[in-house]
Amino acid sequence: MLNLERKFPPFIRSIIHLRRFSFHIKRKAIKNKKLTQIQAAEILNISQPKLSELLGGRFRGYSVERLIHFLNELGQDVDIVVRAKPRSRSKACVSD
Repeated sequence: MLNLERKFPPFIRSIIHLRRFSFHIKRKAIKNKKLTQIQAAEILNISQPKLSELLGGRFRGYSVERLIHFLNELGQDVDIVVRAKPRSRSKACVSD
């Protein structure tokens, strides 16, 4: 976890993690489906240069909802789980 992320509440950190890992999942889904970037961009209804930016980890301007929608369009289910921390731990955390 980056030091900067420690300043955010757990919910915000979970959004940061979701954004960070969603592009890895997208890249894997595109590769598994044997899609070109142009084909994948058409499925996601974005331009190929925009997809290239996303796959490079640059997702400024994309909401979490839109990133989840992209994952769904690529055949990926998304589960977000929020639960109380165990009593054995003093602070809540975001799991990878």
